[in-house]
Amino acid sequence: RLATVEGSDSQADWNVLVKEAYVFDFTRNIESRYLRIEFPLSNFRYLRVKVVDDGGGPLEITGAKLFAVTKEEAQTEQWPLATVNRTENQEKKTTEIILDPSYRAIPIREIEIAVESPNYHRNVEAFSSADKENWVFAGSGIIYNYDLPTFKKTNNHFFINEKTSGRYLKLIVHNYDDQPLQIDNCVGRSLVRRVILPAPAGNRYLLYFGSTSASAPVYDIAHRIPYIETERLPRLTLSARRPNPKYIEPTGPWTEEHAWLLWAIIGAVILFLAALIFNLMRKTPPQQPQG
Repeated sequence: RLATVEGSDSQADWNVLVKEAYVFDFTRNIESRYLRIEFPLSNFRYLRVKVVDDGGGPLEITGAKLFAVTKEEAQTEQWPLATVNRTENQEKKTTEIILDPSYRAIPIREIEIAVESPNYHRNVEAFSSADKENWVFAGSGIIYNYDLPTFKKTNNHFFINEKTSGRYLKLIVHNYDDQPLQIDNCVGRSLVRRVILPAPAGNRYLLYFGSTSASAPVYDIAHRIPYIETERLPRLTLSARRPNPKYIEPTGPWTEEHAWLLWAIIGAVILFLAALIFNLMRKTPPQQPQG
């Protein structure tokens, strides 16, 4: 339904705070509702909410809650997701899209899908993989578009687990009995992260990265961050990336590094046992039948 919100100090003169807002509840087997109306900060004593019947009869409204919310959006950065492969699974009635952000273990927490098709409501699942063979569940959400004469609302993004370690992402869009959506592209978003460190004069820092076995460090400075105006700190820049001269390529188990020697030893043991059995058989006299 279409709704408006007005404010007043005397209930005589009303000022429009929100002219066109929508509330909806399409819950069937899956919950899909939005019953909040956001409006600018105001200090009116009285608020009046009008919900348009639109020929559907009045809604049974039993009450309302008022929230004073202060939002501070986290700073994010956008990652393009290249489409590696897209397939239509006729049997499962799904669209499967494999995406590549170009790097491994990027902490993507949100995926937005650009959809050209109008009027849809689809469940989407996301999976992560390092080799495009073994997939681990990363999250799910609902994308929808309602483009109706009396109601318009769109949501094409959903959140996933940002701690996935694989390079590739796979989206499974459940079409059910509808036609597949016309999807143009996908983008990922992650929170902007910064490294804060003490920088005494004359110190030179090296940043090592790329280790898959490194654990999260624990420093005293983490407890001082809430009391530091981080926005006023000087910014450092990185020099060009170069290989670490002290890096030693990890080796596998000894048996894998010297597999040929292991097989040679096994072969020698087999030949020795075969020769031993053959000699025993030659030295053992045949037994005469009794009776």
